[in-house]
Amino acid sequence: SQLVQTRGRDAICDAVRESTGHRPMPPKKGLVPEVPLSVSVFNDVLTLYLDTSGVSLHKRGFKSKIHKAGLNECAAATMLRLAGLQDALREQEAAVGAGVAGGELVVIDPMCGSGTILTEAALIAGNIAPGLYRRWWPFLSWPTFDARAKTSWDGAMGHAKASRKKEKPNVRLIGNDI
Repeated sequence: SQLVQTRGRDAICDAVRESTGHRPMPPKKGLVPEVPLSVSVFNDVLTLYLDTSGVSLHKRGFKSKIHKAGLNECAAATMLRLAGLQDALREQEAAVGAGVAGGELVVIDPMCGSGTILTEAALIAGNIAPGLYRRWWPFLSWPTFDARAKTSWDGAMGHAKASRKKEKPNVRLIGNDI
């Protein structure tokens, strides 16, 4: 599959060179290509993927270093959802809205490691959209990303930023590890 990836990218770059007169340069080490492409072959079917998000979407943008045994952020968020955190937060908000003092919610992770579960709990409690802290999305630099698309993107980002809770959530996060 590595050979298919390489040959597929080479063919695309050659086609770009034929139509524009210059061959796209590969990204510098550690950087994502401007137009990330992926090629796969399965049962004699070749599929070309255009990656709009760059790094995997489970990488939310708040971790600067990933531990080799670190918990996937989406898995942590799913665990919290299955544990009922979002339902408890809604019930707490409804109680406060009805004039009843809502109790403090407590999330405890006795073996928190790098704190992914607690970080996701804080993001959920603060109503912070996944990926809001990502610095770059490949599609932002594409030639087809025109003024209309930028207006839509800016609107979505503005909505996500405005949706964050203004007040500190009544949630206590407790983590422990060796």
